[in-house]
Amino acid sequence: MNPPANKPIPADTVAFIDAVIMNLVEQQELLALRLHREDLSDNPMAQLFSAYGRNAATLGDLLRDRLALTQSPQNEFQTVMNQALDELGKEWGLEL
Repeated sequence: MNPPANKPIPADTVAFIDAVIMNLVEQQELLALRLHREDLSDNPMAQLFSAYGRNAATLGDLLRDRLALTQSPQNEFQTVMNQALDELGKEWGLEL
């Protein structure tokens, strides 16, 4: 979703998104450290992997959205194609 060309995104909105991104990156780093522990049984390890994957997906979505909000508008075909690929990727569980 691209913002209208004549309406720039407020700097405080971009700063807020950046803060959320940094928080998710920190969470991802902590989860990665915990995944390297050898004293975890299968169930807690599976829960950590699940949280790591969900966090990574959220981080990817937020980075993509931030880029869409801050870059210059794309042509209409490319925008529609990107949205379609995003929806298919979520439905199929793949990154397209």
